[in-house]
Amino acid sequence: MSHIALNAIKRNRRVLILVHRVELLRQTGQKLSAFGIPHGYISTEHAQDDQWPVQVAMVATLRNRQTDPFSLNIVTGK
Repeated sequence: MSHIALNAIKRNRRVLILVHRVELLRQTGQKLSAFGIPHGYISTEHAQDDQWPVQVAMVATLRNRQTDPFSLNIVTGK
């Protein structure tokens, strides 16, 4: 997943990574940080900041907000 996000950033693209659990949100953010990939979060626990090229989002938060944050490459994980 980090490789996909890094390649997208190099091409000036944005990435949305969807997760279903808070623990997966944290783990994904930690992994992105370990690879030096700038990212933000979309969840009830975090204020949405669209400046980051990679966003890690809770599925339920996106559904509840009924928003399309931006035009993104979408990566889903288990």
